[in-house]
Amino acid sequence: MMLQVGHRAYAQYDVVKARTVENENIPIEDNNELKTFNDPDLPNFSQEESVSSLLEKKINSFIDKKRNKKINENPDIVSEETNEDNVAKKQIVNIETTDEVVEEKNKFQINADKITYDDEEGNVYAKGNVEIIAKSQGVTLKADEAVLDKPTQTIKLVDNVKIIKDGTEMSGEYMLVDLNEQNILMDNPTMKAYSFVINAQEGYLIANDIQMLNGTIKSSEQKDIVLQTSGFMRLDNIAWDAVRSKDIIREGSDASKKQVYKVDAKEIVVTSYKDHNSVLLKGSNIFYGKHKIIRNSDIEILSDKKNQVLDTNSPEGGTLRAFGTYIGYGFIHKLPKGQILKLMPALVYGDSNIGVGLIARHRSKNSMLEAGYATSTTNLVARGKYRFSDGLTLNYGRNAYIPDGFMGARRSGYAAQLQYEKSYMVDDLKLDFNHGIYAGIFSDYQEHDQENAYATTRFRYMAEMRRNILTYENKEQDLGLRLSLLSQAQATIYGSGETVGVARIGPMVSTKLKNWQSSIGYLIAGVHGDSPFVFDKYRYGKHAIMLNERFNFNNKFAIGYRATFTPLKDNYENDLLTESRFYVIFGPQDLKMILSYDFVRDVAHFDFMFLLGTEAAKINFDKLTTRNIDSREQKRDFYRNAKRVKIEEPENI
Repeated sequence: MMLQVGHRAYAQYDVVKARTVENENIPIEDNNELKTFNDPDLPNFSQEESVSSLLEKKINSFIDKKRNKKINENPDIVSEETNEDNVAKKQIVNIETTDEVVEEKNKFQINADKITYDDEEGNVYAKGNVEIIAKSQGVTLKADEAVLDKPTQTIKLVDNVKIIKDGTEMSGEYMLVDLNEQNILMDNPTMKAYSFVINAQEGYLIANDIQMLNGTIKSSEQKDIVLQTSGFMRLDNIAWDAVRSKDIIREGSDASKKQVYKVDAKEIVVTSYKDHNSVLLKGSNIFYGKHKIIRNSDIEILSDKKNQVLDTNSPEGGTLRAFGTYIGYGFIHKLPKGQILKLMPALVYGDSNIGVGLIARHRSKNSMLEAGYATSTTNLVARGKYRFSDGLTLNYGRNAYIPDGFMGARRSGYAAQLQYEKSYMVDDLKLDFNHGIYAGIFSDYQEHDQENAYATTRFRYMAEMRRNILTYENKEQDLGLRLSLLSQAQATIYGSGETVGVARIGPMVSTKLKNWQSSIGYLIAGVHGDSPFVFDKYRYGKHAIMLNERFNFNNKFAIGYRATFTPLKDNYENDLLTESRFYVIFGPQDLKMILSYDFVRDVAHFDFMFLLGTEAAKINFDKLTTRNIDSREQKRDFYRNAKRVKIEEPENI
C-alpha cells in the first residue's frame, strides 16, 4: 500500500512517501508505552492530542483554497466534493501537520520490509532492508533498522549502515542523521572511492561533502600501482623495469613485514570533477623509520576518470643536452576531456650560464607533448606523440631524443614521423617477432651544419626476431639461463636519394644468479649506404658487444649498467662506447629514488617512485574530505549551452 504523508511539524525535512510490505498504525496503550521492535533502547513517547483532526483541517484548507480559486476564476463551477475526493481522504495517513508548505529539497522517501508509525508524535520505525532516499540531495541511506525521531528531528540507523552519494559509498554500523543541521554522523566508517579504501574513526556528510577523521587510505586493488615523477624527456623507464622484475621494490613487502615507511597527512581532499579525479595531500610528511625524509609538503595527484592520464605537482630535476641541468617545481591544471597540463618554472644551468626556464607537459588519453625553454641556452626543446590506434602513432620533436628501435634514441633538429608497429609471438617456434613501418620528415640539428641545414623525407622498415634456443631454471638455487638468437634488419630511403640497409645477427645469453642479473650479446652487422643526416648515421660498427647488468644488494639498494661496445671503433665517431648508461635505485620497500645518467647523450634524471597496492603502502590522515563537483559542473554546462526557444501559446488554450 502506498502511503502519502505531507506535513512539516517541527523542522526542515518531511516524509513524503513510504512504501512497505506491511504498514500499520500502532495503538497507544494505557501505560503510554509505544510498541517497537522489542528494542529497549528505543524511546517511549507520551500521548498528546490526536493528529487526525489537524490533518483533516490541513486537507480541507488546501481543497477549499483550490476550489475558491477556481470559483473566482469561473463562477459557473459548483463547489461539490466528488467520490474521488472522499476516497483520497481515506488513503492519507493521519500525521500531524501545519499550514507550511514543504519545499521539494526537504522531502525524502522511506522504503522497508516493515514500517510502523506513532500517531502521537509522528515517529517512524522501519525494519528490514531499510532505504531512505533524498532525491534532491542525491543521497540514499541503507540499514537493517531505522528510527525517525520527530521531537529531536533525528534519524538513527543501525546494522549494515550505508551512505550512497554520487556513486561513492560509505559503510558502518551506526549512523545519526540531524535533520535540523542537515548533516550525518557515522562511527568507524569504511569507504571505497577512486580505487582506494578509506577507514576512519568518524565520518560525516555535510552538505555535498563527505568528511572522515583520523584514518588511513590505501589502494583497493591488489596490483602494482606506480606513482612516479614523469622526468622531462625520459628515454626509458628504468624504475618500471625494476618493478616488473619484482626483485627490488616488492621483495619482502608482503603484509607480514613491518611497514618501514609511512606518509602522514594533515588533510586529504579527494575531489571528483566532471572529467578528473584529484587527490590532494596537505601538509604531508614522509617517514623512513623514525626519520622524516619529506617535510610538510602538499602533494596533488590528478588523473582522468579512468586513471589513464596521471600527473603530480612533484618537483623534477635532471640534465638534458641542448637544454641544460634543471630543477623545478610543477603546477598541474585540469583541461577539458580529462586532459592534464603541468607547468614547471625551473632554474637551468647550461652553456656555462645560469638562467631561468619553463617546462610544460600536456597529457591526454591519446597524446603527450612536453617542451622546455631556458634563457641560458635559448634552445626550444620539444617532443610529442599522438596515438591514432593500437600500433599507429605520430611522433614529432625539436632538438629532442626520440626512440628509434635498435638504432637507439636519436636527436634531430626537427622530426615528424608516422609509424605503425606490430609484435607477434609464435609459441610453437619459441619465436618473438616485431616490425615497424615509418614515414616522416627530418632535419639535422643545427650545430652540424647551420648554413646548409635542410629537411627531407625518410621512409624506413625495421624488423627484429628473437628465438629462444635453450632455457634452464633452478628455483632452489635461484638460478636461470636463457640462450637465444637475435636478428635485426633495417632498410631506409631518403627523399634526397640516399639509401641505407643494415642487418645484424648474433647470440644473446641472459643469466640470473640470486641477486645478479646479466645479459650479454655479440652481433655481427652488414651495412650498405650512408645517411645524409649526421644524427641518423649507423653508429654501432660491424661488430658490437651489448651488456645489461644489474646487481640487487638487497630490496633497498641496487645498481645497474647498460653499454654497447664497438671493439673495432669502426663508427663515424671512432668511439669504443656507443651506449653507456648507469643507474642507482635506493630507498625502503615500496618507496624508491632513482638516479640515472646516460654518458653518450648527457641525459640525467632523478626521480621518486611510490608503489601502492600493498599493506605497507598506506597513508595516515587527520582529516579527509571527498567532494563531487561533477553534478554542479554538469548543471552549469547545461544552462550555459541551453538554447532559448520561443513558445507560442495556442489561441484556443
